[in-house]
Amino acid sequence: MVEVFNIVGRRDFVLVDFQWARDFSIGASQSVESTIVLEKGWTLFSFDFEKSLAIILDVGEACNPALVPFSYFEQAQKARRLIALPFVDFLDLASQISDHKKWVQIFNMGHCGSTLLHNVFNKVPNVWCISEPNFLFDLAMKRFDVDPELTKKLMVASFKFLSLFPGAREAQTHVVKHFSQTNTQIKLAHEAVQSSINLFMYRDGKSWPNSIYGFAQRIAGAKMQIPQEIRPFVWWIMSGNKPASEHDAILDLNAEIVTYDRIAALVWSIHVKDYLQACDDAVPLSCVRYNELTDDRVKLIKRILDCCGLDSGFAADTLVAFDSDSHQGTITSHDIKVEKFTEANYRRAAEIYANPKINLDPNIRLPNSLA
Repeated sequence: MVEVFNIVGRRDFVLVDFQWARDFSIGASQSVESTIVLEKGWTLFSFDFEKSLAIILDVGEACNPALVPFSYFEQAQKARRLIALPFVDFLDLASQISDHKKWVQIFNMGHCGSTLLHNVFNKVPNVWCISEPNFLFDLAMKRFDVDPELTKKLMVASFKFLSLFPGAREAQTHVVKHFSQTNTQIKLAHEAVQSSINLFMYRDGKSWPNSIYGFAQRIAGAKMQIPQEIRPFVWWIMSGNKPASEHDAILDLNAEIVTYDRIAALVWSIHVKDYLQACDDAVPLSCVRYNELTDDRVKLIKRILDCCGLDSGFAADTLVAFDSDSHQGTITSHDIKVEKFTEANYRRAAEIYANPKINLDPNIRLPNSLA
C-alpha cells in the first residue's frame, strides 16, 4: 500500500530547483494499492534521490504532456494527486509493464530545432513524441551522486513508465526528445531501450552560441558578462554538470571577466564531443543538422521518417509544424526581444574553437548525417 495525496496548491515550477515536498501543497491522503500508478492519467515526474523516491503525478487522462514544448510544465500545472513511490516498488512495478512499441530517441544540443522536430513527429499518425520529461534531467544531473547500477535500473524503468503516459498507450511509435544535458548519458539511454532508433540534432558553432544566449536571456535574464557568484550555476546547467576543472586551460571561471559567448562556445564543443564519443561507443546514431533541415524541409523529413521506420509519405503533412514558433506560448517564445551577438562575441567564440585543446571547425558536419 502507498499514500496518495491530493494536491491543493503549487508554487511556480522551476526545473533547476524543484523540491516536490516544498513546491506542492499536499492535502488529504488515503492508502491505496501501489498498482494505481499503472492506471491511466498517472505519469512519472521526477526522482528524489535523497529519499529514494519516484514522484508520480496524476494529471488526468485528458492531459497529454506530449503536446507542449516542455512536458514538465504541463505535468506540474495539471497534477491533481501525488504518490511518492519508494524506488524498490517503482522498479518492481516497472518490471510488470509490457512495452512492445517502437522507440525513437532524439538527443540534441538544445536550441537546434529539436522542439521543431518534436512537433514534426507529432504530426505523423500513430506517433507520440514527448519533449523533455523531467526525470531524465534528474538522472543526468545527479549522475555523480547515484550508484551507476541504480541509475541504469531507473533509466530502464523510466521508459517503461513513459509508455503509460496519456496518448502514449494508443501510439505505435514513442519518441522522446531529450534535454541537452542527457548528452552525458547517450550510451546509457540507448542501453535502456536497445531497440531504439537514435537521432542527434545539432547546429553550427557560429549560430548556436547566439541562439542559446537568446534562450538564456528569455528564461533567466542572462547578461553577456557573467557575475562571479552565478558562474558555477551557469556552467553546471549549460555543460550538463561536467567537471569545470577539466576545462581550466581553456576557460577560467575565476577570471576577472567571464563572458557568455566563451562559455557557450565551449559547451557547443562539449556537445559535439559527446556525440562523437557515443559513436565511438558503438551507439547507433544518425544526425540532423538544423541548417539542412530548414534548407530542404520535405527531403530531410522524408529521410528522418525513413530512418525511423515510419511512412515518409507523411513528410509534406508535417510542414505545418514550421508555421509557428516551436516555443509559442512559453516564456522562451521568440516574440520576446533579446540582445544578439556582436562581431566581438563571434570572434571570442571562434577563439575557443581554435584553441588546440578544442580544435573544432564550427561548420563541422558530424558523421552519420541524414542530409
